[in-house]
Amino acid sequence: MPAWSVDAGSIYFTTYFDGNPDLYVYSLASSKIKPFSVRHGLNVSAAVSPDGKLVALTRTEKGDPEIFLLDSAGKTVRRLTFSKGADTSPSFSSTGREIVFVADREGSPHLYIVDAEGVNLRQLTFSGYQNSPSWSPLGDRIAFTQRNKSGRFDIFTIYPDGSNLTQLTYEDGSNEDPCWSPDGRFILFTSTRNGQTELFFMRPDGTDQERLLVMSGKSSNPDWSR
Repeated sequence: MPAWSVDAGSIYFTTYFDGNPDLYVYSLASSKIKPFSVRHGLNVSAAVSPDGKLVALTRTEKGDPEIFLLDSAGKTVRRLTFSKGADTSPSFSSTGREIVFVADREGSPHLYIVDAEGVNLRQLTFSGYQNSPSWSPLGDRIAFTQRNKSGRFDIFTIYPDGSNLTQLTYEDGSNEDPCWSPDGRFILFTSTRNGQTELFFMRPDGTDQERLLVMSGKSSNPDWSR
């Protein structure tokens, strides 16, 4: 689950290097890694704020996965969620004032939005099974993955107020892990439509879907630098 820093000089990622899912930072300039969040339990799903000053992540608190905000040095700023069940996959709005994430507090995973101050929590989706939200850098919509009738996944977008739900892919394999280009003109995602997990991109209305590259092995969890 890699996540670029704002200046594209480093990458946050989760590793089991010491046997625990810890969050580390890789420097492209020095090719060195250093720990960022290594508390016992989960340290996963990093998301960097638009100004680069905050990192949202999922961290285990007394056995429960919750969303936390850390500063650029890895110091805890605040805890954002306080509910039983898994709270995961945070993504900042274009202003950095809000965060969309996934929670299964209603039984199935749905999308929620909370202010960066930890207030004004509201539910965005109410049916189905959603994950992997990604807020557009233009701020106008959120891309996410939803399970379809065949048990596979397709990509949708929705406005932050919960309106204008739009399906972009249609059961052509599993389509997951959407992320936006910095200018909001394209969505990068993974798809199994050719028999293995590969990277594809498309326009925000679902048109012009094309494979990004051909390489051996599986390609997943893309993140587009800014």
